Amino acid sequence: MPNITELLDDFKLNQQILGRKPKYIDICSWRLIHWNEFMQLELSIEDVEDVQAIHIKKYIQHRQQLAERVIVMFNDSEVKRIIYEVQEL
Repeated sequence: MPNITELLDDFKLNQQILGRKPKYIDICSWRLIHWNEFMQLELSIEDVEDVQAIHIKKYIQHRQQLAERVIVMFNDSEVKRIIYEVQEL
């Protein structure tokens, strides 16, 4: 069975052959590396053929939860900045 890490290297090479811009390849690679880490660390999956639809859904849910945390952190810092500015008045 093909290992996810091996396929990541193949993907990068294929994108270079297709003439994709380096920035695009970097962004795709970054996303795939994080997906691979999640599959290995959270779900103990290393082979592509073991990935099922539920695993993809769990990864999407994981990323959405991370995004919610970032928004909350941003909102907290934004609120603190606004309060600080009001106190200065």
